[in-house]
Formats: sequence, C-alpha cells, structure tokens
Amino acid sequence: MSVLFVILLAAVAAALEWLSLGHCLDGLSAQVGIDRRVAECGETFALTTSVVNPRRLPVLFLHLTERVPQELDAALEGSGAVKHDVLTHEGMVSTLEQTLYLMPRQRVTRTIRATLPRRGRFVLRGLTLQAGDFLGLEEASVQQNVYREIIILPPRIDMAEFEPAFGNYLGDISVCRFILSDPILTAGFREYTGREPQRDISWPRSLREGQLMVKQYDYTSELTATVILNVFGGDPGEMERCYSVARCVCERLEEKRITYSFLTNASIAATVGRWSYIGDGLGPQHLSAILEGLGSAAQAYEVTLVRLLEQAGARREAERGFILITPALGSADMEHVRRLERETGQRVLVLTVEGTEGAA
Repeated sequence: MSVLFVILLAAVAAALEWLSLGHCLDGLSAQVGIDRRVAECGETFALTTSVVNPRRLPVLFLHLTERVPQELDAALEGSGAVKHDVLTHEGMVSTLEQTLYLMPRQRVTRTIRATLPRRGRFVLRGLTLQAGDFLGLEEASVQQNVYREIIILPPRIDMAEFEPAFGNYLGDISVCRFILSDPILTAGFREYTGREPQRDISWPRSLREGQLMVKQYDYTSELTATVILNVFGGDPGEMERCYSVARCVCERLEEKRITYSFLTNASIAATVGRWSYIGDGLGPQHLSAILEGLGSAAQAYEVTLVRLLEQAGARREAERGFILITPALGSADMEHVRRLERETGQRVLVLTVEGTEGAA
C-alpha cells in the first residue's frame, strides 16, 4: 500500500512538473503605477506594483525586479504575500526587488511610499518576472516594458534679492493697465470711495444697492508680459537657480493676474511637444504646462542668448513687458538686451542669478 502511495505521489509530482515546465510564467502579468505625474522635491508619492496570477495553479516562487530611478528613496508598506523586498543601488542603476508567492487566481499588490530629492524627469522603464517550475529545477524569466514617469518641479527659492526691482516692474505694469481703462466698456460696479470722479457714479445701481456705487471699467488693451528664460552661459548651479526663479516669477504673475507668455532656450529632457515657446495665457493649466517643462528641462541649451532675444523681438507688440531670467551677462550681452528695448520700446527687467558650480 505504501509503495502504491509513493508511486501515486510521484505520478502527481511528475504531472505537476510537466504542467509547470516551460509554462511557469504563462498568464502572469504585472502592472506599475504612480499616483501622480508631478511632485515637489522630497514630496512623498505612491509607487504601486500589482502582480496577477489568473491560473488555477499556485506560483510558489516569483522574483520581481523593477528598474527605478537611481535616487529613489522608498519604504515598503507591504503585503502578506511578499517574502522579501529590497532596494539596491549599483552604479548608475537602481533596482527594486521582491520575492513572493501567489495562490490560484490571486492578485498581490505592493505599495511603496517614495521620494526623489531633486528636480528632474524620472522614468520607470521596465520590470522582469522570474519564476521556477514546480520542483524548482528550472527557472524562466520574461521582461515587461513599462513606461511611467514623474516630474519633480524646481524648488521655490527666496526672491528677496529680486523683490525691489521685480515688485516695481509689476507695479508699473499694473499702473499702466489702470491708466488704459476704457470709459465705454463697463466690467462691473464697486463701492464709491470718494477718490473716483462723480461722473463715474452709477445712480441706478446706487439706488438698488442703497449706497453710492461707481462703474468699474474694462481696459482698452490687455497688458501682457513675456518671461524669457536664458540658460546659455550658465554653469549647472546657475541653470538650476534660473529654473527656480522662473517658477517663482510665473507664480507671481499668476497672483497678479497678468497674462504672460514664456520663451526659453533650455533643452527639455523629453519629447512632449514644443516647449521652447508657450503663448499668452493665465490660469492653472497655463502655469502647469510651464512648470512641467521646468521640471523636465536638462542642463543644456538649444540656441544662444542672442538668438533667444531675436525670437523675443520678433513677437513684439504694444504694451508688452519683458522679464529676462539669466546667468551673469557680459557687456556684449547687455548690448543685445538694450537693442531689444529699442526695438520694442519697452524696458526689459533683467533678473541675474548666481549658482554653485556642479549643483544638481
């Protein structure tokens, strides 16, 4: 009886081995997801990996290797099916590895809380599934192409050194915009303060409101600004500060509700369409397009400062201000800036940044 039992057990083992041999990865699939596309430096985001076993047989051993950004810092939240998990940094390559088992028709999900310490565009490019047969005599592996990216924005910096000049420049734009109000186009009404001329009082509106109300006029033209970001001639540290200053400038223009365009010679580290010029706009979507480009930008340039200023001059129009963010300029460079001022009839506000060589 015992001999018959051993023979039966061997037959079952041989059948399972035959079924699993060469088919241990059949039907297995893995997916990788990131819970956001854009994050701040050091901000925590979720990196989720799911493995599905749709078969009726268990997977007793599965080794999963993911290629992740080199500077990724991660902490495992966990799943009971995960036996081992480790993040390894070797040279320019980092891998996130886990060993797990899957019961029939089971999905195992592992969530990592991760951070990235610096600005840039970071990509998850693929993973490898490695499993063995029933008896562990052979192993098979398969690679799955994965493309998930996250963009880390340039950090905000203290703008105190630029505040006097920048604040005055925005004030000039606001004053000019107020002066150009059109007495024909009424945008709304507001309370009378005593400083407005009496001819602006709306008597019908005042009667309805029970207090003096004056007309609030629209404007004859929409004053705009062009933010020009130059990285030509800068070291890595200066380029990084240029990206941060550009972010702060665009956010201030949003706060002041000043319509603006964006022009740069920075090279972008992705093929996401044209980014060197973004037309006039205002609002979250407009700002987001610029910020994603600043996060993805490389420490490289496409055209010189001279060519960049020529592009800015080609888009000149009345009542447009120019804000140039740049590394230190020489006397020859400043002459090109002055030429842009002569051609457009507008003053160019130059914000010069300094950085640390080799900064990332």
